[in-house]
Amino acid sequence: AAAKELEAAGAEALVVPTLAGDDMIVFALTRTSAAWDQTPGDKADARALIARMRAGLGQGSMTRAAVDASGGSAPAQARAFDRQASFELYQAIFTPKIQAAIKGKAQLSIAASPALSTAPFAVLVTAQPKGDGRDAKVLRETPWLIRTRAIQTVPAIRAMAQAETASGGGGFFGAGAPTLNGSAPVKSAASYFRDGQADLVSLKS
Repeated sequence: AAAKELEAAGAEALVVPTLAGDDMIVFALTRTSAAWDQTPGDKADARALIARMRAGLGQGSMTRAAVDASGGSAPAQARAFDRQASFELYQAIFTPKIQAAIKGKAQLSIAASPALSTAPFAVLVTAQPKGDGRDAKVLRETPWLIRTRAIQTVPAIRAMAQAETASGGGGFFGAGAPTLNGSAPVKSAASYFRDGQADLVSLKS
């Protein structure tokens, strides 16, 4: 199913990070290969790292400077983005084994489990951050993942499979353009229901 979704999406690589307890398990799939790896929870608390990252993404944060090359600066009291947390989460997801699996793939589709779905993957930092995170110039020079790969977030694999099953291939039926100027009398709303269910006979009359 994952390979089918990857083919349909036209993505070059599908990365599926998920949590098993506190451990991070990541699958990487391309059209020709598949790999997986695991990062123990005692090496990276993914939930805490995501919370630290998101705390620096609110209004008035410094992160706009990360992609703004105009030379502008953020407000003096803005909260610095936690680049160290971002780098640690990057290491937990993109282990050397996963990096090898997606080497040369310029486009990534990330299908994270619900526990990881709020992670801002585009601003993962791919190398040990240096300098003062409150400096706009430093942020612009930070190696953000989005600078090297096109990234899209897609539904978790389970959600995609459920959606495919639910669709059932039955197509769609719709009706519209009702005639609203007929002479039939308008009944009370209650008369169109019987035992809590719609009464089709009343609706058609």
